Amino acid sequence: MAKKQDKKDGAIHFTINGQAVQAQPGWTVLDTARHFGIHIPTLCYHEAVEASGSCRLCVVEAREGNWSKVVVSCMYPPYEGVEILT
Repeated sequence: MAKKQDKKDGAIHFTINGQAVQAQPGWTVLDTARHFGIHIPTLCYHEAVEASGSCRLCVVEAREGNWSKVVVSCMYPPYEGVEILT
């Protein structure tokens, strides 16, 4: 699937746990989940601490077609059409 954005508003359309969401450019999967009220546990993602992806508490599964991989949601940029499972 092509990794593209909506040309009108720059939004990136994908799903988290089957819920359709839209991310703004520069957002991570975790940023998007928080914007839509979807809880993903975190440890390092605090306003006073820079996200590093090292604690691995926020891991999610990213699926596209027949493949999937486990990624850290605080560092992973979403792309058009990806399915995220928490």
